Amino acid sequence: MGDQHQPRPPADAAVFPPSASPPFASPPARAQRLSALLACCKIHRINPEPYLSSILEQLVAADGNPSEQLLESLSPKAWIESNPEARVKELPTS
Repeated sequence: MGDQHQPRPPADAAVFPPSASPPFASPPARAQRLSALLACCKIHRINPEPYLSSILEQLVAADGNPSEQLLESLSPKAWIESNPEARVKELPTS
């Protein structure tokens, strides 16, 4: 099995990988996914606090079995379309 280079997926795909990925990731992998999620929030100018609160609430309500449609609706890009009030007008400079 050689080293295969594949095109990089869109930013939201890094947060919501295909269902074929292992269900339990190592702590560094979880940290990397959280970092990617927060980067997506920044790209889409989303206040991360209401976003994370909303998606965690919906995932808990799904009782460990979220539908594909729910997962798609929780990507930052899809979520901000239905929650425009959470859009940040100005990004903080760091």
